[in-house]
Amino acid sequence: MVVVLIISEIIIVLIVLKLVFSFCNDLSDHAWLESSQAKRLVMNRLVHVRNLCHVHRVFFGREIPSKRVASGLVFVVQGDIELWIESNFRSLFDGDRDAYLIHEHVVGLAQMRAIVAESVAGGAVGFSTSRILVHTVPDGRKVPGTYAPIEEYLAVADGMNDGGGGLFQAVLDFDTKFQHELELLRAMARRGGNVLFSGGVGNGDTDAAAFWDGTLADIRANDGTISAIGMTRPSGTLVGLHQVPPVLGPTWRSLMYLPDMAARLEALANPSTRQALEDEGRARGTWYDPRFIFPLGSGDVPDYHIEDDESVAVLAARAGQHPVEWMIDRLLESQGHDLFNVWFFNRNRANIGSFLNLDAVCPGLGDAGAHAGQICDADAPTHYLAYWCRDRRITTLASAVHRLTARPAGVLGLIDRGTVRPGAYADLNVFDPQALQVGYPDYVHDFPNGKGRLRVGSTGYAATFVNGEIVTEQGVSTGRRPGRVLRDFRR
Repeated sequence: MVVVLIISEIIIVLIVLKLVFSFCNDLSDHAWLESSQAKRLVMNRLVHVRNLCHVHRVFFGREIPSKRVASGLVFVVQGDIELWIESNFRSLFDGDRDAYLIHEHVVGLAQMRAIVAESVAGGAVGFSTSRILVHTVPDGRKVPGTYAPIEEYLAVADGMNDGGGGLFQAVLDFDTKFQHELELLRAMARRGGNVLFSGGVGNGDTDAAAFWDGTLADIRANDGTISAIGMTRPSGTLVGLHQVPPVLGPTWRSLMYLPDMAARLEALANPSTRQALEDEGRARGTWYDPRFIFPLGSGDVPDYHIEDDESVAVLAARAGQHPVEWMIDRLLESQGHDLFNVWFFNRNRANIGSFLNLDAVCPGLGDAGAHAGQICDADAPTHYLAYWCRDRRITTLASAVHRLTARPAGVLGLIDRGTVRPGAYADLNVFDPQALQVGYPDYVHDFPNGKGRLRVGSTGYAATFVNGEIVTEQGVSTGRRPGRVLRDFRR
């Protein structure tokens, strides 16, 4: 079962070209460019030219013969625009590329609305955006959408309504502009009618579950439909010897450039190399606070430490070692197997269970398909069933299954899916609740050119059916691919 967000390649190319030509005309007015008004207007705007291209490439797609050619055209236009803008604006904005944003009359909210309407009418489930500050492109710039104003999102909501209705999905910046993001959620629920956002309990010790219970209930009662998807544990990045090292520095970087695990372990075991790595670690520290780095252990089942405080900082202090020294010992003893979970998000463990039980929350948020070498929490639904339902008993099995199936199917507007009844599609998991368990993440090199990614398995599943056909048996793929692209939704 695949949900594909769709957009017109030709319209994107023509609109971006039109924007470039329009902006060239604006550049002829040098007096305007040098004014303080120009800087205010251009600040926070160029990202929207990239937005059109980026939204097309990342969040939307269409299975048509010309897809590769059309996407290539858009990608080339995007690169040309960024290079051209940088050369014309570096002096105006003192080299601050994050400030290269175009005045909204260049992009035109009406044009954005038209693009979204055409996309939704053509089968897109909705519009997805990221505003969280840690999401950047490789050269350090923030991703499109990070600083977009509310009025732009309202144009998106109007476009979805024009196209028949759609879902607004967002990853928000609750760290630096919490109230503003709440206002955005309310505005989009009111204007668009259906909102899904990445939620959680935060990193403090507040009663986050009670706050979100009241806030989401209020939005549902007074503004529109809203749901959150929540993480089942603290998470963020897995560090080790596979892709992300414990320390960010040139010495550790050189270690990670070695071709394989055997070469890295050999170098790590060399006394002089190890000393250099320890020295760099002592000087720079672990790349995240060791109080919030937790070892997954060396067993077949990872330890996510939801009920204890056995962090790298605690364990290293107990052993009388520096955290980097302690981690190197673990890596050598495990032959590079061990991973360490960096808790960027969801550290408020006392509130996780209550949050996952809220009526407006769907459990299972994770980066299963993103940051492929940094994190893999595709096992979040299994962790929810095994840990929170079976072991912690925060909910019944029937309720847990409903929260993982019918509830998200309803949020997405999936038709005849998420329930077991005559006439519905037979998308089923056959599992033993007592045998369910998450697996230890491993690293495989099955990407093009031998590139790697993290992968995580699970046990306890006898079979998985998609559209009535068995696609896995005892966790092993059968090779069948009966899924299809979905273009019709309950709006």
